[in-house]
Formats: sequence, structure tokens, C-alpha cells
Amino acid sequence: MVATDFDWYLLVGDETALAAIGRRLEELPASAHALVVAEVAGPEEEQALESKARLTTLWLHRSAAPAGTTDQLDQALRGLTLPVGDGYVWIACETLIAKRLRAIMVDERQHPKAWIIAAAGYWKRGQADFHETHGD
Repeated sequence: MVATDFDWYLLVGDETALAAIGRRLEELPASAHALVVAEVAGPEEEQALESKARLTTLWLHRSAAPAGTTDQLDQALRGLTLPVGDGYVWIACETLIAKRLRAIMVDERQHPKAWIIAAAGYWKRGQADFHETHGD
């Protein structure tokens, strides 16, 4: 369940996180502003995301690069203009990338650690059945 007392919501992930991103978007009220940054292989993997919230989606295509090997999500978070107000951040992707993205939000973007509700490695390159949560 997503807390609904934030001004905006940033949901970041790769294709392994799309179902969870979709669930979180469905929970948001119409008064919310949601930003989704998602990395997929190409345009054919983009999915229709729906929400009552005002939704902005940035699709990143890694083309021929293997999943979990690009810095596209890093660069997107560094360049993203975040809305004014209190923001909820949820990150789910390859574990090393999730660690980097959390560091970008906390160390570079100065986003309060307490508002990064989840930063999880849904998978790890070369390892099956992996899940890891990143935080303090």
C-alpha cells in the first residue's frame, strides 16, 4: 500500500518492476502527481500504465545492451526535474543499479532518506532467485 500523503511519487525500475509499478499507480489518488522512469529493451516492451494520478512516464530503451548493464536510469535520475513538495521514491531493478540510484537520490539529489520508501534489487546479474533491499 502506498502512503497517499506525499505531493509526488517517483517510481523507477526495469521491466521486472513494471507489474509492481502498475499496482502502485493504481493506488494513487487523482490529486497526486506520479513520475515513472522505466528501462526496457525497446519500444515493444513499453506497457500502458494507468492511474487516477497525473502521470508522467519516461521510457528508456537499452536496445542491444543486456539488462542490468547500462547507466540510463542513473542519468535519467540525475537529469530529472522533480516537482516541488514532498516526494515518495520507490526503486526496483538490478541490485547494483538500485544501490546506485538510491545513492543518487540521497547523496546527489539530497532527497530525504526517510522518503525513499523502497530501493530493492529485484534481481542480480548471473544469479537466480535474488532479492535485496537497500537502505540504512
